[in-house]
Amino acid sequence: MKKLLHSSLLLLTVLFAGSLKAQTTISTTVVDSMSYYCPLPATSFLSGWGTTTGYNDVTDNMTVQIFWGDGQDTTFTADLYDGGMLVDNFYIWANHSYTMAGTFTPMVISTGPDGNDDTAYCNPLTFSGSCIMLDGYAYEDNNANCVFDGGDMPLQWITVKITDVTTSAVVGWGCTDATGHYVTWVPSGSTSYEITAYSGAYNTVVCPSAGSYTFVPSGSMSFDFGLACTTTGHDLSVWAQSWTDVPGGTSGFGYVHAYNYSCIPVTGTITVTLDPNVTYTGMIMGAAPTSVVGNVLTWTHAFDAWPLSTSTTYLQYSTSTLTTAPVLGTAFFSASIDPLSGDVNTTNNSTAWTDIIGGPYDPNSKEVLPAGVGAAGNVAPDTDFDYIIHFQNCGTAEAINIYIMDTISSNLDMSTFQVTGSSHAMTPIINGNIIRFDFPSIHLIDSVANEPLSHGWLSYHIQSNSGLANGTQIKNTAHIYFDYNPAVVTNTTLNTIDISMGAHELVVEANNNTLFPNPATNNFTVQFDEAVTGTLFMLDASGKTVKQINLNADKSVVISTIELEGGFYALSMPGVVLKQNRIQVIK
Repeated sequence: MKKLLHSSLLLLTVLFAGSLKAQTTISTTVVDSMSYYCPLPATSFLSGWGTTTGYNDVTDNMTVQIFWGDGQDTTFTADLYDGGMLVDNFYIWANHSYTMAGTFTPMVISTGPDGNDDTAYCNPLTFSGSCIMLDGYAYEDNNANCVFDGGDMPLQWITVKITDVTTSAVVGWGCTDATGHYVTWVPSGSTSYEITAYSGAYNTVVCPSAGSYTFVPSGSMSFDFGLACTTTGHDLSVWAQSWTDVPGGTSGFGYVHAYNYSCIPVTGTITVTLDPNVTYTGMIMGAAPTSVVGNVLTWTHAFDAWPLSTSTTYLQYSTSTLTTAPVLGTAFFSASIDPLSGDVNTTNNSTAWTDIIGGPYDPNSKEVLPAGVGAAGNVAPDTDFDYIIHFQNCGTAEAINIYIMDTISSNLDMSTFQVTGSSHAMTPIINGNIIRFDFPSIHLIDSVANEPLSHGWLSYHIQSNSGLANGTQIKNTAHIYFDYNPAVVTNTTLNTIDISMGAHELVVEANNNTLFPNPATNNFTVQFDEAVTGTLFMLDASGKTVKQINLNADKSVVISTIELEGGFYALSMPGVVLKQNRIQVIK
């Protein structure tokens, strides 16, 4: 009888274990964005992601094993991250050096703690030992002679792409350094290639006159690109964030990134408005404000033409939170940059954000501008995006080398990729839509030794693909590597294409709009200098849309706040610059 009972329990255990395994699922996707590599040895950067159900993102991990196809394999553990609705995510980042020529198809096996697994295959990778070197310069052709000489200015961070003319496959990328020089490699042979350079939104390749070179590789070859400015206006942009600490006079900090994306220099005025519960206490990095009036900070800065390093400025300031500020209350901030007159794209001249007083923050983070409307980050079709990655050495010794791996969404046009700034000397290494941002010998001091100097950042600009379907999601996550430590994974940014918001090129500029009364109790009025048409969104502190008002050639609109809770709210209107974009509701 005991033996029979033991057998029954064993059978139930096996059945129960089988049912548990059946309740978990794993789905994996991996890709190497390059198809051809030259010369040997060459490093493949494989990236991927996975979704799971039935696991616990707090206690469970995935074991990932990659068979590279050349007799080598790599095994590592991937953390699970909450994906919502019982779905958890994990990310795959790995690189491998190939030393032999051939075509290989890496295989990836993702295994859960219960033994359930999923197998995925990467795209085939061809490694060639017969390669030629391509190099050249990108420069501002100031004397219009199509020769890089002493009268010209070298251009940093110009992206170069090499394409197989027959197959349209991308076989190589390059990016210019501080001297305007790029170096890349392509397979040798009789195939015709085309090499092009992306010059940014406000420059045009004038040398060669065709804008690109077509060639059959034969020995080392050089191709220079001369650029000329093609705009009469500037393009100023501002990006800002802050972190406030607990009440009681303790401190926090904020930062401002301001850019001139255009090839026309301009003097700009940066304005930051702090929440009433936060006061400015001094500068950590950068020039002191030109003026401080109450909680309004103003800087004046002379911006040179992009891509000079002086086309951007980074300001970091310290703050103090009032003792009367509510713990975990919402603080509201805004920033803007002028002049609007002559600015060829006013959609990036203002921003607003919220912060939780006393709430935690992650110093290793990624942000996107525009953030979009609502939790899904809704944006108009054909929107251009600016991304910024912040990192901090939170260890106890300096970080000698840092690099950041970033997979660009397939819904973004990689050929328009454009670095716009970095805190330290940085070289981007492009492999298809995977970018390695290299900070070699950065020697970033740790936060214990010097907190303000333990931070770093980089930023880039990129255009979305045309014709994206309504509801298309554009996500981005960065992986930050400090020396030999495992990757620090940032948050994932999210934007969603919303065709109801219209194309972003249809910009209507509304200068000096006003909100009154502010604070408001039952209602308030938004008044514009000129009639506007579009959709006005009112967002709460979490970014949720609480009101949506359609305007049709209106100069003012009255918005009821009777049903809203007290607190700060933001106003956003795609295609319209709102100089006053926050309202306080008092109950």
